[in-house]
Amino acid sequence: MSDIYTYVLTDDEHPSTCVLFRPDLPTEAVNFGARERSADEYQYDDPPDWFAPRFNGGLIYVVAGWSQTDGWRGHTEFDISPGWEFVGTGWTTGHPDETVSHKLEAAQIYEKMLENSPGFPVVWLFGVTSNVFSQVTDVLVQEGDEDKWEAYLVSLGSDTDKFTDAFR
Repeated sequence: MSDIYTYVLTDDEHPSTCVLFRPDLPTEAVNFGARERSADEYQYDDPPDWFAPRFNGGLIYVVAGWSQTDGWRGHTEFDISPGWEFVGTGWTTGHPDETVSHKLEAAQIYEKMLENSPGFPVVWLFGVTSNVFSQVTDVLVQEGDEDKWEAYLVSLGSDTDKFTDAFR
């Protein structure tokens, strides 16, 4: 299994997480909050080199916001900069049962990606929901890499239909 270097960049109680898969480089994860922060506001670690240009410089500017669905429920929403395509979006759960067993596909792909990183950048975002057993999740590739993503899924024993279905 590859190492994941996690940088904690927020002191918020329930941060979102961005995992960046890159060719020939370690997979890295950044926990970040819903408010924009300047570099001198980071409380724990300095951000990794790839974080600031992609987030603050606009390569993949992610802003996590809260979408209230009623008085008690809601979920994180991500605002993504142009140039990226969603290849998976929806929610996942840590406790799949027979009613959501199709969600195991996303978890299995994620684990396989840790073992066999794609040859192009892939961003996997996780955000909180009001359901403590579920997370919002979005998977993105750069525009023009959609065919590479499809071929990569096939190499992992999946396909775009199965992967997309895992987030419903």
